[in-house]
Order: sequence, then structure tokens, then C-alpha cells
Amino acid sequence: MTMDENNSVQSDDTPLGMLEAIQAFQSGDGEAFESVCPQIWSAVYVRACKMGLAPEESEDIAQKVLVRVYLHAPKAKFTGTGRLWSWIYTIAVREIYKYWGRKRPEFVSEEALHVLFADR
Repeated sequence: MTMDENNSVQSDDTPLGMLEAIQAFQSGDGEAFESVCPQIWSAVYVRACKMGLAPEESEDIAQKVLVRVYLHAPKAKFTGTGRLWSWIYTIAVREIYKYWGRKRPEFVSEEALHVLFADR
């Protein structure tokens, strides 16, 4: 961990240039966003997998988060790279929770219920 000029704590494992690329994107440089897409996508994908989603579901979540970051980054304000990643992870976790809320529970067949409760 390091301190920046605003005395904000910065994580050393954060990709260099991430904040600068997002700020360039906010200024209208579309290519700057494309340069950070792989970093954002992979971080969100790993987070979704760690939260129990299947690889296909994690890919969907990562794609949705990229879209939301793209749409909302121009209006967002970041004081440091750590805040940027916190914002991205918050979007990711909210997307995962929304996914879990939409996922319908699988119904148990009558036969399975009979097996489960046969001893009672």
C-alpha cells in the first residue's frame, strides 16, 4: 500500500493507469475505456466466481458490469484508484445480488420429496 498526493491509501496491486484511463474516458477518449475493459472484466469475473456463480453466469455478470461502468463512469467522480475499484466492485456485487434475486428456485419433484420424507 502507498499514499498518493491526497493522502489516500492506494493498493499496490491495482493496475497502473486505471484511474488515468477512466479520467481520459470521462473526457471523451473512448479508446481509453477499451484499454481497461480486460482488467475490469477479469476482476469482476473472479469476484462473481468466488461468490458462487458458475463460469457462464460470471461472464454474464462481468459483461453487465462493463456496460454499467461504461454508462455511468462519465458522471462519476473518483479521488483515487482505490475508490474507482470500490465503485466497480459495488456495481459487481449489486449485479450478483440482483441475479440471485431473479434466479428462481428449482422445484423438487414429488418423487424426491417422497424420498426425503420417507422416514417420517
